Amino acid sequence: MFKIAKKDPKVAVVFHGYSLNVYQATLALWVRLIWGIMGSPEEQRMGRLAMAVFVALKKGASLLIIGTGATVLNDQKEADFIIDYLFKNFHKLAQFKAFEGVDLEKAEVRIREIIYSETNSINTTTAVKESHLILHKGGYIDITGVTCFLHAPRNINESFQSQFETWGYGSGVIISTTYSEISWVDGKVPTIFEPSSDSKGTNAPEILVKFFSLSLRGKKIFLFFAKFLLKILRIF
Repeated sequence: MFKIAKKDPKVAVVFHGYSLNVYQATLALWVRLIWGIMGSPEEQRMGRLAMAVFVALKKGASLLIIGTGATVLNDQKEADFIIDYLFKNFHKLAQFKAFEGVDLEKAEVRIREIIYSETNSINTTTAVKESHLILHKGGYIDITGVTCFLHAPRNINESFQSQFETWGYGSGVIISTTYSEISWVDGKVPTIFEPSSDSKGTNAPEILVKFFSLSLRGKKIFLFFAKFLLKILRIF
């Protein structure tokens, strides 16, 4: 159980939306990613919307930005649709262990006070920039982005670029990213790591530079042989 923290005028949470095209195509997947999985404490997983509410209440955020305007369903933009979904299902948060003992009526009042629909953005890049402009204008200095772990690296990269464009260097603004307990796939996924400072041998960044300097035909040939090599390695 956690206590709903006192509102801090400098703290904000930014929720990254999920396409309504998925909602129309595969409702179960959309609900799984946005809301999560109910069940026993061992089975349940909080989706990114439930996690955003949890973080906002626990940190005492005075602003919760919900994005974006990228997709539309029944004349409702993505952010507005997600906000409606949240309040229609707010009582279900009680089924998550993290919300055990929390006064959800009080929690809902707080979230309604601080929630903001950001519908100008059309993708991750513009969503980050739009939210940062709002946050800069409002004087927020402690900002947490909430998404799923597969989307988190992209969010971190976009936030890094936008932070210094918006606030400049030495501003004292802290921007972090947290992630939900569920994503498009479960378990480990392929990941590219930069080499450690004491690594020997292949210089990964140099290889990447050479790859991106190739022509489109050259990239296709490189990827063809890379895939072929991976298949051979799997055999052995």
